[in-house]
Amino acid sequence: MSRDTPIARRVIFAVTAAMLLPRLGHAQPTKRHVIGMLDGESAASAVPSATRNAFLQALRDLGYGESDITIESRFAEFHADRLPDLADELVRLEPEAIVTAGTAAARAAKQATATIPIVMAASANPVGLGLVASLARPGGNVTGFSNDQEETVGKRLQLLKTVAPGARRIAVLFNPTSPAWASGWPMLEAPASALDLELVQAPVRVPEEMQPTFEKITKEHADAIMVATDPIFITDADRIAALAA
Repeated sequence: MSRDTPIARRVIFAVTAAMLLPRLGHAQPTKRHVIGMLDGESAASAVPSATRNAFLQALRDLGYGESDITIESRFAEFHADRLPDLADELVRLEPEAIVTAGTAAARAAKQATATIPIVMAASANPVGLGLVASLARPGGNVTGFSNDQEETVGKRLQLLKTVAPGARRIAVLFNPTSPAWASGWPMLEAPASALDLELVQAPVRVPEEMQPTFEKITKEHADAIMVATDPIFITDADRIAALAA
């Protein structure tokens, strides 16, 4: 298990998921293999072509063609409360592995099965949430990549203060429904106080809330914006940049 960067995570998890399958020799496979994918986003926004190409290439390297693999994808359409039912649905299909995108999806898959291997594209605080025993030795049936906010959130505020030294009021864009954000504000309080920063809450649960939230940020006269790690914001990065500008 390792940490990742937002740019590389989807390519990495695709290859890792493929590596969970046994390597084939020259013999043809005797059965069709099923891989489940659980994502909190929408089908339209979730998997870019570069990820799919990397995934298929990794499968080809292992001796599998597209005709040998069935990929069962389930999308929560940015409604985290749907993830547990979708995870149960995937488990009933008895896939050989489940790939999850986002902390909430990883937790739903973990609650749904203790035996099917789970590969996390990225999860904040996987140890604290009980997904793995430790980053070095995850144990159980979960592995993958961590973008642990506990270690980075304070440093991100420091970096923001460095690039915008005149900023004092910082709007924090976050998803309050994300389990990764359960301890988000306590993690921010100490570094914000040390840097003499005032934080403005800017919650976004679904993409439709982005525009009104930025209107609130404008009314609050925020000097800068810090964006928490969440699939919503990764998908809408261009839109966020445009709204901030």
